[in-house]
Amino acid sequence: MPTVLRYKAFEFRIYTNDHIPPHVHVHHGSGKSRIEIAGAVVMDSAGMRAADLAAARLVVKSQEAYLLKRWEEIHR
Repeated sequence: MPTVLRYKAFEFRIYTNDHIPPHVHVHHGSGKSRIEIAGAVVMDSAGMRAADLAAARLVVKSQEAYLLKRWEEIHR
């Protein structure tokens, strides 16, 4: 489960054996979520405050091209 991006207290991970659609697992404190890379759509979330989830979505939106590239590299 490579951590592909760190931003402040967020870790964005892409698991090697994961499924489509391309998404990242976001960890922040004791909260976690899965966010689809294209469009930053929240797939699910547990224990993450709404403000933190919104911040994570902004990071995914701003790093969409990079995250999609990393997804492709990891899932070749």
